[in-house]
Amino acid sequence: FLLISIVPLYDYLFNEIFHLEGDDSTFYTLSARYMIDNQTLRSTYSDEVLIDLQPGISYLLALETLIFGNQTRLMQIFNISIFFFTVYYFVYQIKKSHEFNRLIFIILILIIPYSVKNILYTYSEWFVVWLFVISLIAINKKNLYLAIIFLSLIPFVRQNLIIACFIIL
Repeated sequence: FLLISIVPLYDYLFNEIFHLEGDDSTFYTLSARYMIDNQTLRSTYSDEVLIDLQPGISYLLALETLIFGNQTRLMQIFNISIFFFTVYYFVYQIKKSHEFNRLIFIILILIIPYSVKNILYTYSEWFVVWLFVISLIAINKKNLYLAIIFLSLIPFVRQNLIIACFIIL
């Protein structure tokens, strides 16, 4: 039923996304396009800047642009789906393995609208929340090495969270 209901939206799914000039998402998109066009891992398109802030989201956008061809609505739906399934699995895992805490459930429900907005605007915050939830899933599964990997990726996406990641580790 879901696939049949999407058929009228087929053309809309492949519309390219355009960003506002001067917005963070424009910078991330230009960085990702620079990496793809020049076949480099250097995420900055400017010779003036040696290291750009928040390079992790540019790497994600470059990978997704290679997979989807361009930044499209389908890519956004893919990101929203990954985010929803991860949050759903985390809630399921908490409910299954621990006494379910309603506060955690309310917090997770409240981050969904904000995260969807961030995904649609191509910002980096949703990806940080996703990495954090994945690390919590790994911690609950007692896979500490995987948790460390995902927690160490968070400051690569948002440098202002490096102290919080050290505390969590």
